[in-house]
Amino acid sequence: VGGNYDDGVDLSWTTVLRTGADDKNCGRGGPTDTTNTEELCGRPLGMKIVKRSSVDNNTHLDGDEDVLVVADAYKGLLMVSGIFSGQEENGKVHVLATRANSDDKDYKFQLLNGIVQAPDGSLYISETTRYFQRR
Repeated sequence: VGGNYDDGVDLSWTTVLRTGADDKNCGRGGPTDTTNTEELCGRPLGMKIVKRSSVDNNTHLDGDEDVLVVADAYKGLLMVSGIFSGQEENGKVHVLATRANSDDKDYKFQLLNGIVQAPDGSLYISETTRYFQRR
């Protein structure tokens, strides 16, 4: 899938991974999710490339690889390792958190939507609501 600008710049892309299931209907429902698969397939709303050591205290890799941190409306806070071609762990999704440490054990993030990283390396996430899901 892709296209071209009039100036000849290629805008084609390839799906590298999904934050949810690899279902044939994922991504086919359009903006209104007519296939009703958004919760199954995931809905990444915020992304940030960070050093793995800033989100994974159990890093035992040589060097400190770049990973993609994803705020998914349904799946929570995710880390995607192997984001560059040729890496051993190509496009593997890891769940970092589905709730904050201070939340009740039964609580689950409802609608994460953004990630920023402070100069000291701390990550801050935003959650649209604590009471409603998008659908």
